[in-house]
Amino acid sequence: MTGFADPALERLWREAHARRQRRGTSGDARIVLADLGRDEAFALDGLPWPGRPKSVLPGTTFTTTLSRLEAAVSAAGGDLSAILTHVIGSAPRDLPAESRAERARRMEFGAWLESHPVVQVSPGLGEWVAHARRVGVPGSADRALVATALEVVGGLPASPPVARSTLAAQLLDSDAHALDSDTALGRLCTTLLSWRHGTADRTLDPIETRELWLAHGVEVDPLSCTVLTLGLAPAGATPLGDALRGLRGQGVVLTYAQLRAVALTWSSGTKVFTCENPVVIRAAEHALGASCPPLVCTGGWPNAAVLALLDGLHAAGATIHHHGDHDSAGFAILEHLNKRVEATPWRLTPSAESDALGGRNGQGADVPVPEELVLDALLGDLHLAGSYDSQLARM
Repeated sequence: MTGFADPALERLWREAHARRQRRGTSGDARIVLADLGRDEAFALDGLPWPGRPKSVLPGTTFTTTLSRLEAAVSAAGGDLSAILTHVIGSAPRDLPAESRAERARRMEFGAWLESHPVVQVSPGLGEWVAHARRVGVPGSADRALVATALEVVGGLPASPPVARSTLAAQLLDSDAHALDSDTALGRLCTTLLSWRHGTADRTLDPIETRELWLAHGVEVDPLSCTVLTLGLAPAGATPLGDALRGLRGQGVVLTYAQLRAVALTWSSGTKVFTCENPVVIRAAEHALGASCPPLVCTGGWPNAAVLALLDGLHAAGATIHHHGDHDSAGFAILEHLNKRVEATPWRLTPSAESDALGGRNGQGADVPVPEELVLDALLGDLHLAGSYDSQLARM
């Protein structure tokens, strides 16, 4: 092996390793080494090539094949596969054989999917299988996951309705979080339900996802999904509306269950401010109290409770003005809210943030600015808006 480990032959072995992987254990392929160096040419010329070709000279292009290289190495008392494994550090893979095996696995897995009892009785899932086979179904290593998802979906709709965590605990080894939206199983179950329900043609938002599960008798904990608010004063006599008006100067957490159960009534033209971080709500609660105009915290990316509240306000004609962290994530949230509820920027421009910081970040500099650094400016805006609304109310 010592002679074959000559550094001057390294390019030859690397090319041979790559070609062997592409052509498989039995395939042949050309090896081309252009612009040979002096040591390279000398080392290549020293191998016992079959048929004794003309001398290998520096600066030329050397061409051979895997089969001729194998014969030369064998004549010199070596084994090409062992050399390639030793020099490169790993044995050449048989990529054609691996590809054939993967195709066979995919075909077998696709056939298994098509014949699955749950798929057979669910036309929408049959369409999912056809789609999955077109774009590529998972490998057999994922069969256990798919089988579990089909078992879960096949047992729905649940009657009477059941909490998703309870369903998960009952079906999946007492793991109440196995169907959560951030798990592979939860995401796959949502996909299957979407295909079965006929909503696979679009990406579902958080509310649509909850309603999809609920349509199949599964409630996604509506109490843990919440939105933090301040200054909301809906019209109309409802227990929730009365409570909000009574707590107007305090931060109030509303659940998705409350917002889904009660259709709050809002005055047309209500001006609503939204922020990304709870610290803004807390600061406004201390500084402004009951004089703060409606303020809603998205808590980062808006969840179903946030969207349910803002959807209702928007439908009633409210104008929504959003501020968040001055970074890429903050602008993505603004864009999302603009498309959904026509939210407009509230101090989310480089110059506005620079003014709020007293120019400390450079006039017009497009740099990240967390909301915590511009609280005084935000509170000033809220104070002016609250004072203006109070003057209108007295006119």
